[in-house]
Amino acid sequence: MDTGRCRSRAFFGLAAIMALGACGDAGHTHDGAVTSAIHWQIATPFPIEIEHHSTFLHEATSGTPFVYVLGGGKVQTLEMFPEVRMAPILEDGMLGDWSLTTPIPKANVGTGIAVAGNRVYASGGAIRDVFSLLTVAETYSAPIQADGTLGDWTAGPDLPSPRLHHSTDVYGGNFYAIGGTPNLPDNLDQVLRAPIQGDGSLGAWTELAPLPARRSHHATVLHEGTFYVIGGLTGEAAATDVLRANIMADGSLDGWSVTSTFPGAPAVASAFIHSGYLYVVGGIAGGHHEGAAHWVDLVHRAPLRSDGSLGAFEASGDPVPVARAHVHQTPIHRGRIYSVGGNCCTWNVQNSASTVLVGTLR
Repeated sequence: MDTGRCRSRAFFGLAAIMALGACGDAGHTHDGAVTSAIHWQIATPFPIEIEHHSTFLHEATSGTPFVYVLGGGKVQTLEMFPEVRMAPILEDGMLGDWSLTTPIPKANVGTGIAVAGNRVYASGGAIRDVFSLLTVAETYSAPIQADGTLGDWTAGPDLPSPRLHHSTDVYGGNFYAIGGTPNLPDNLDQVLRAPIQGDGSLGAWTELAPLPARRSHHATVLHEGTFYVIGGLTGEAAATDVLRANIMADGSLDGWSVTSTFPGAPAVASAFIHSGYLYVVGGIAGGHHEGAAHWVDLVHRAPLRSDGSLGAFEASGDPVPVARAHVHQTPIHRGRIYSVGGNCCTWNVQNSASTVLVGTLR
């Protein structure tokens, strides 16, 4: 029996929460929004429609920064992709042409991604079985070469159990994995750490202070040694608390506490930090329930206080011009964020998107 995988009820078994609401218009300002903080531009489309992918950014040793898109799927055709594509960030902040680099060994969706130095790490996710979605525990890493292309992928130690829709990051020579789900409505409260060895491989997994409640489909940001976990699902209900934990000198966590609440906190959103604010982009609010779930085209933000706690969330000016969810990461570079693909439309009618957005923070 393969204990490193968990069979979901159907391929894209989370299809109901892969949906996204109707698309908004660029430049529209919602009532009550604060002064516009992001100017959005629609860039050249991604070569394929895609969602549930992993997006990361890396500045090559040659000096060129690249945006990368790994894996993902297309709900219209139930395809899953192993390809990794990369596009250079141009002088004006827009993206150049997309090109293929070394694919990950297996087509996947919902994979955790993080970069440490000149190496990228991928963990968990789900792959296509004959008739279903198969959640996996596998990890891989690949070197990022001087020209930005990826070298060969190497298998690392499996996660303790299969999961997707977890969050990952690196800090102080450690790789962290937070929460996730083997299959809704089951979520995980597990927080894991693996040391990054001298050769770039991962060491053995250690369990850290667990989340106060099981959670998946959340967004996580890491800022000055503190994790913030935003939104997501507890079971199939929406999580409205924002959690915080500090990384200690030995790589452990000091325990999780509620630092803010976000009544409209979405699942499958992305998050980032810029100029003293934590931003949350898009997603689906209302939990994993038909009739309650609704799709968010707003950007919200909360101020970071000097003690590391968060202030209240507020709508932040211009909404996302093309509303989407399952854009799990929006990496930031020199005051611009990059948002690729995602899922659009309604609970019952789902379409993966090829839209690429570049947001300039003001």
